[in-house]
Amino acid sequence: MSQVGKREDEPAYIAFRFFVKPELRKDFIDAWLMLEKDTMDEKDLVFYDLKSHGTDNVEFFGYGEWNCWRSFMKHFESDYVQNFRDFLADNDIILNMQALERPNVRELNPRKKQMTGDELAHVKVMYIVPPSSRKEFLDAWHESAKGVEGEKGAHTYSLRKVFGDNSQYFSYAAWDSIKDFEDHMRWDFTCLLFAACLCADGS
Repeated sequence: MSQVGKREDEPAYIAFRFFVKPELRKDFIDAWLMLEKDTMDEKDLVFYDLKSHGTDNVEFFGYGEWNCWRSFMKHFESDYVQNFRDFLADNDIILNMQALERPNVRELNPRKKQMTGDELAHVKVMYIVPPSSRKEFLDAWHESAKGVEGEKGAHTYSLRKVFGDNSQYFSYAAWDSIKDFEDHMRWDFTCLLFAACLCADGS
């Protein structure tokens, strides 16, 4: 991971994307749960989660945060991560992993409320933002985040930028229910946020 070095004391934000054949779905989830159990014991872990695509039987998305890159690298080089990577290799499962960075925007903290249970509505969105629209997009996100703080059922609402990329941003958010998320989508600030980017792909 080339980001380590001078950045080793900075927080690490990592996005994962897996492509899993339907017949391997159960085995993959079992392997992930074993990895997750060990990972949750890491003292510098802030957030770690995996969700499947709502309308796709192949894609899984994961997201993790650590207090520093040094802690993430300790995680990445651990025996339990190596065992999981061996499982991926043995079963020909594709993994895409991206290092993200945190733009200077207002957001809800993932630790503000405990995020457990499948009843929550988890939403991941990838935004494509032309460099010329970056300020407009970040301003729109700032306004959206302020609005979300007053929404019923809002837990996490965070934005991350792909490290070294000038156009891709990822957001990860959660609400108590699908209805709370649907209400969020009706607000004017949500519409303005989508209008400020070139395209958005959510799951």
